[in-house]
Amino acid sequence: MKFFVTLFLIIIFCIGARCEVDPATTAREVEYYRVVGAVIDVTGNPLPGALVKSKGGMEAVTESDGTFSIFLAPGDDKLTATYPGLRSKKMKVKEQPVVFELQQKPQKTEPLWAVPDVPIKVTTSNGEPNSKSKPIKKR
Repeated sequence: MKFFVTLFLIIIFCIGARCEVDPATTAREVEYYRVVGAVIDVTGNPLPGALVKSKGGMEAVTESDGTFSIFLAPGDDKLTATYPGLRSKKMKVKEQPVVFELQQKPQKTEPLWAVPDVPIKVTTSNGEPNSKSKPIKKR
């Protein structure tokens, strides 16, 4: 019985005790700074919906006029802007506003294949026509 009374008193004491936690020991305060800028194409047209990402993981999407605003932690000074169909561009924040001018991606070209105009005969190793092969049709 003495055990239960002691346990009960410990529980009551713990519930009634006030525990104060110092916020400085539980979370590190970080002062963010704001970076503003714009994303445009080579002709100077704004690119709405472009994605601007920081190396630290912060992201922003450009408005209809191509402008953006993003908050960065100290030391997080590298930004990357991307837009579909254009090359992404990385920049270090040195001064504001930050203006990204994105260029077209190079067009991928397919290799050209020459098709001969002469009929091709398939023969065996001794030069005789191969009876199992079918003639190759011109395209």
